[in-house]
Amino acid sequence: MRDAGAIRYAALPLTLIVGVAGAVLQASDLPVTKPDTSQWTCDLCPFAPSQVTAVVEVGAAYVSDSAARFGDYRGLEERGAYGIGDGALRLSPEDGVGLTAAVVDAGLAARQLRLAADQPGHASVELGYRVLPHYLSDTVSTPFLQSGNRNELPDDWIRAGATTGMTRLADSAMRSDWEFERRTAEAEGRWHISPQWNASFGYRHDERIGRDAIGAAFVNLGAQIPQPVDDRTHSVDAALAYAGDLGAGQLAYYGSYFSNASLALDWRNPFIPVVEGADIGRLALAPDNSFHQAQLSWTQRVGRHTRWSVRAAYGEARQNAAFLPYTSNVELLGQELPRDALDGKVSTTYIDLRLNTDLRAFGELWRGARLVVDAQIDDRNDRTPTDLFERVESDSFIAAAAINRPYDFERRRMAVRLDYDLRRLLPKLPASQRLSLAGGWRYESFDRPQRQVRLSRERSGWARIAYVPRPWLTAQLELGTGMRESGGYRSDIVDIARQNPLLRQYDLADRDTERAEFKLSAAPTTDWGVSLTTSYASHAFVNSPLGLMGTRTRDATFTAHRSVGANTTMDIRAGWGRRTAAQLGSQAFSQPDWSVKTEDQTRSAGAALRLAELAGRFDLVLDYSYVESDGGITTDPGVLPIAGFPALRHRMDSASLRIDYQHNARWSIHAELVAERYAADDFALDAVAFDSIPTFLTQGARTLDYDLRYIALSFRYRSNQEARVAR
Repeated sequence: MRDAGAIRYAALPLTLIVGVAGAVLQASDLPVTKPDTSQWTCDLCPFAPSQVTAVVEVGAAYVSDSAARFGDYRGLEERGAYGIGDGALRLSPEDGVGLTAAVVDAGLAARQLRLAADQPGHASVELGYRVLPHYLSDTVSTPFLQSGNRNELPDDWIRAGATTGMTRLADSAMRSDWEFERRTAEAEGRWHISPQWNASFGYRHDERIGRDAIGAAFVNLGAQIPQPVDDRTHSVDAALAYAGDLGAGQLAYYGSYFSNASLALDWRNPFIPVVEGADIGRLALAPDNSFHQAQLSWTQRVGRHTRWSVRAAYGEARQNAAFLPYTSNVELLGQELPRDALDGKVSTTYIDLRLNTDLRAFGELWRGARLVVDAQIDDRNDRTPTDLFERVESDSFIAAAAINRPYDFERRRMAVRLDYDLRRLLPKLPASQRLSLAGGWRYESFDRPQRQVRLSRERSGWARIAYVPRPWLTAQLELGTGMRESGGYRSDIVDIARQNPLLRQYDLADRDTERAEFKLSAAPTTDWGVSLTTSYASHAFVNSPLGLMGTRTRDATFTAHRSVGANTTMDIRAGWGRRTAAQLGSQAFSQPDWSVKTEDQTRSAGAALRLAELAGRFDLVLDYSYVESDGGITTDPGVLPIAGFPALRHRMDSASLRIDYQHNARWSIHAELVAERYAADDFALDAVAFDSIPTFLTQGARTLDYDLRYIALSFRYRSNQEARVAR
């Protein structure tokens, strides 16, 4: 349960926001009428003649059980009582600056504060602060004692060659939740300079504080260890926009600055070292970096029926964090680093040219056609210096040196789309019916000088026909196909971790794609309507001796809506999906000697009922949703020791009831009940304890099952919206 300290903590930025907003508006020289306080007689409205709206909601909530998954992003992870505290104030002067202040969920770990000031037609400023908790797991334990960026073991820890021999493991394991909190402060400003010119500015500060987990290894022995989360991101954007008779355009800047208080992580080896000196391991974490980008866009109308546009952006990314030493193993006396830091520099260039026009100039037959041509350039230029670096595997032994390879690419895209009204060809089609045809073609080339596949080309096309036999009925069918071809794998590019030469990376491999989608929607009256969507997609990796062979996806969704009068609405929704994949592997680092197939199915359903103004005072919302998924992994084991894996299952159903009672124009009462259940069977978690894997020490995470109830009751007060100061 969150105490009042959370409310006090959340209120501090609001004071700062109010002060900053006032300073910004004064700095912009906007006219603000100062009130004559000597004649005030209204205690609730101490401002100049204006309309004041204030809303305050207070209450309490109760969660019947602790559940990290239910509380994730909500701040309701622990069993117990919580305070409900929401409020909003809107001051709308007849002329001058309007003010809005709002607080949401002040008593929870997930809370928000907003303040806005605006003068219509001139300028606006908005500031905000929010906290968002992320609960990854509350089922983990670890023997590691985290102190800053170092993970130690208890003094009486007994090392072993396998987890089964760690006799102090059970007694040393301590609760260590995976969770972190994101705190965001942001400011936005807009200035209406003239009827043609507008300017905007934004700043955002993100801070993450907490703990996660990361894998660490000494050769073939590894552990899941706590990882500190302590980083900050500052981002800035500014834009100057023009819209006039000549066209419309924008010049903009975006900047991002990331800093990490934890640049490295040390941990003590819980196993008997495989080599002398392999007692302490070290990992580099996310380094400080920055990114700057300038953007330009312009749209121009040519005549009545043609429009062209251009978008361009140039960016620079930099990273120059200091390198860690080659190893923390003092027994390995290697060479000196060729340089102290990465000195990483990457530039990006993006250009998009688009022409949108109709084809009536080619004759009467083409009056129903519209053509869109789009060309794009997307380049990445990596100017990071290259050197020969010594390699130390898992702080245990020295391996062959390697050169850090840059990563450049040049991507070119060309797309053409044509939309045509088929009524031009079918004059006998009734005027009340519509029949349209659309199609497109796309070509993409991708040149990657430092990858195993340097050049790849992809061609794709699609066609869609839409028929509207009645104004309330629409049917649409879309078909598409595509083919990606590569220039073959290069033998002169070798990864540090050598792979089977027959293995193909699915993002680079030759691929054939097929897809289809059908949509049907009907709304005979404004009171009810239904829609059905089905889709199919397949990817076949036609020239891959090893790796992913293909995938297939099928989906269907159905929705229905019904209104009875002005106060009753009903909604029904349902969905189904099936995804399959096939993969070939080689245990012998040669030809395929095993295969695996995966199949996942999802089913979902839901319904909602909304009743408004029952007995003139009650609003009721009843909602139910159900989601289940099943996963299967089947193998043709070949040389593998296992013939299959246990099934994967996930189930969640949730029912909620909300009742709003309007006592009078100012007071209302709100009650909510949620019953939610989640259950999962995941062998990768539930079947793996601390010592289940002899060569890997886990933290014993489990699936986050729960079955709980959430109850809330609150009272809301709304001031008289027409309240005015009496003089």
